[in-house]
Amino acid sequence: MLIKALIKDTVPPLKFSDTIKKALNWMEEFHVNHLPVVDDKGYAGLLALQNLSGLDQQQLISSVDISLFDKSFITEGRHIYEVMKLMYDKEISVVPVMSEENKYLGLITLADVVQYFSGTGAVQEPGGIIVLEVNANDYTMSQIAQIIESNNASVLSSFTNAIPAQNKIEITLKVNKTDLSRIIAGFERYNYNVKEFYHQNEYVDTLKSRYDSLMNYLNI
Repeated sequence: MLIKALIKDTVPPLKFSDTIKKALNWMEEFHVNHLPVVDDKGYAGLLALQNLSGLDQQQLISSVDISLFDKSFITEGRHIYEVMKLMYDKEISVVPVMSEENKYLGLITLADVVQYFSGTGAVQEPGGIIVLEVNANDYTMSQIAQIIESNNASVLSSFTNAIPAQNKIEITLKVNKTDLSRIIAGFERYNYNVKEFYHQNEYVDTLKSRYDSLMNYLNI
């Protein structure tokens, strides 16, 4: 999915003429730790909550050292996965979005990303979750899919997580079967390490609990 559909303009950018107190109030109101600063010349960077520590709240944002601003942004034609990567790599709670003409369009928050993925078929469709761990050199998605399909099931989604220190890859699979016993047996016959698995009810309960916890955290 392209990020254009997720751009939010209800969280306004700051100006250099705004006070630090206003920045702090907006961060609290919108439940974020970063806000973009935009002036007549365009997007200037992200102001972080930690940049404001110990400063007089009556000072203007123009008094903050601009070299501390994070210059991260993403253009409107990129994919949502790139937003997630940027948030993770830079440890930022919002990602400013720019047009191809370098015009500030709005931003995407971490809560927006979580809400989007919670509504996808990978989450909403009935099924179960299987977590595999394989050696990096042995990872073949075609074989994994073949094992699942040979048991009259299909892959709804898959996510990989590299473990460089162990030269392994962790693969999280969502399949359209609630009874996973035959699929798990198939993986074990091919000597796959099945780390975890969740049948439908267990998965939904676990995911809902984690989602509720995250949304409560974002709304602190």
